[in-house]
Formats: sequence, C-alpha cells, structure tokens
Amino acid sequence: MQDDMKQVAGIKDPVDRAKAAIDLMASLQSRVNELSRIRREAIEEAQAAGMTQAEIAARLGVSRGRVGQLASAGPPPERAFFGTDMVTVSVAGMYEGGKGPDQHPSEVVTREDLNNFEHLRKLVVGMKLDA
Repeated sequence: MQDDMKQVAGIKDPVDRAKAAIDLMASLQSRVNELSRIRREAIEEAQAAGMTQAEIAARLGVSRGRVGQLASAGPPPERAFFGTDMVTVSVAGMYEGGKGPDQHPSEVVTREDLNNFEHLRKLVVGMKLDA
C-alpha cells in the first residue's frame, strides 16, 4: 500500500496524479467495505455460537457498546453474493422494425426489464455496492 501511495505521489502531471489518487482511494474503500462485512459476519457468528457482546468486547479489547456498533456497521453478509466491486447488470434488448420504407429497426428494452434492473440496482446500492 505504501508503494502504491508513493507511485501516485510521484506522478508528474497533476491531473493524472489526481486521477490516480481517486482510483486508489476507490480501491481502498472497496477493501474497507469488504473488511467491514467480514468483521460484521464474524461478530454475528460469535453471537450465534453463544458468546455475549460483553465476552466479544473483552476479546476484541473494546467496549460492549462498540461491539453493538460493529455488529450493525458495514454491509450485510449477503453482499458476498454480489462480490466486492461494481455489479454489472446486462439487460437484453430486441429489435423493433420500422414501419416505413426509410425507417430502420431500432433496439428496444422492455419496461419490465428496466424495472427489474432498477430494483436490483437499489438492492446492491443498499449493500454499499455500485451498479
């Protein structure tokens, strides 16, 4: 990570340096979000195994209240299904022919497919992912 930061800092062109910094920050934020999910899942697993928040807190070296915060912070475990980066959704299109002699077929997408995409997009955004 230090090497990445030195590499970005060493870029001569200021706009290229800013772009590289933005890209690195996005990559690191993705890792932070994934680690938050792993931490949350581990705390939930410990609780499901019968540990109290006080016991978990003692092992982690934090307060019981902080364990409660950590257990609800970060993306939900279900996020692992979608991965850790941007989710790409492909929507099938079809061609609809023109009516006149000079009209060409155009590509269209059904309203149902657009509605399903929007539903899926909201779901993954709620899991702190981009779509």
